[in-house]
Amino acid sequence: MSDLANRLRKAIIDSGLTHYAIGKLSGVDTAVIDRFVSGERDIRLETAGRIAEPLGYKLAANKSASSRPSRCV
Repeated sequence: MSDLANRLRKAIIDSGLTHYAIGKLSGVDTAVIDRFVSGERDIRLETAGRIAEPLGYKLAANKSASSRPSRCV
């Protein structure tokens, strides 16, 4: 399991939001979020980005970028 997936799972859990609320905010089906958080399936990078955004995170495309956001998943 990737570090990105682990950090995104933690962000979802720590957010205090329901999977339904995250789904509404991100446009990702609740069932996809449920299966990802439970470890039943992995997640596509595009979908991870859609979920991360309403949680206040952005995916860092390049770790060496000089102007990275302060909160990266």
